[in-house]
Amino acid sequence: MRRFMLPIIALVAVAALSACGTAKPSAEPLRSSTTATTTTTSKPLPPVIDTAKYAGVAASTAVAEIQKLGYYIYVTDAEKKSNLFFLSIRDSLPESLGKWVVSSIEANRSSYSVATVWVKRGELAPAEKVDDAVQKAGLESAIDRTYRNASAWVLDVCESMASPSKYVTASEFLQGQTGDDAKRLEIFKIGIPALCVEHQGALNDVLEGNVPFGSGTYEIGTGKGKIKPGTYRTTRSVDSCYWERTRPDGEIIDNNFVTHAQSITVTVAPTDGSFTNQRCGTWQLVK
Repeated sequence: MRRFMLPIIALVAVAALSACGTAKPSAEPLRSSTTATTTTTSKPLPPVIDTAKYAGVAASTAVAEIQKLGYYIYVTDAEKKSNLFFLSIRDSLPESLGKWVVSSIEANRSSYSVATVWVKRGELAPAEKVDDAVQKAGLESAIDRTYRNASAWVLDVCESMASPSKYVTASEFLQGQTGDDAKRLEIFKIGIPALCVEHQGALNDVLEGNVPFGSGTYEIGTGKGKIKPGTYRTTRSVDSCYWERTRPDGEIIDNNFVTHAQSITVTVAPTDGSFTNQRCGTWQLVK
């Protein structure tokens, strides 16, 4: 019995060793216990605006520079406290912004930086002043419809008066533009001193009733188609000129036919009814 014990013990030991063989490695890799973290970079703030340097500066200049700094901009009327424009960093500047100047600036520096540019109306150009005055006076309805505004009309008339024709003086041309319309005349009273003061004399002639006149029959008095009493002289030499003064009943007071003259002078009395002339050129009141 003893000789069989040894082989049995050996077999048991071999079986135990097989059972306790090397284990297979796991198919899954080892995991690190460290957790990954994400880093966020904050947007840099735009530069601080030197608000003091923009006081009184043209709004278009200030807004363009502040846009480049990275601000969104509200342009606000300082007087009416109303917003005029909102501009992003890339928006083009409105053309009308050129009429304004900076009053003050408020800025908020943050991830969404906003600047409020308070503005006031800048100095108007002479033509803009005329248009503004005509609008405030309620005269826009009297502007010649050929023109977009009062200043364009006044400038065109002034240009024409600068080169009067052989038969029409500057004041005659101006009177032809205004006629008997008091509102139209008021527009030129505003426009000529501002835009073409060299024609103030022609304007004064129209206002005072001293507009030269040509051939025709004119009653003595004031108003359309009439001339006031006074002494008149032709403005240039004449040929085959006929003139006559008549009473209110049509009776001739005085008349003359002139073959040629360098100038002719006639005095029309307050009691005259009318004055007629033919081929005498233009008559100008001298006193």
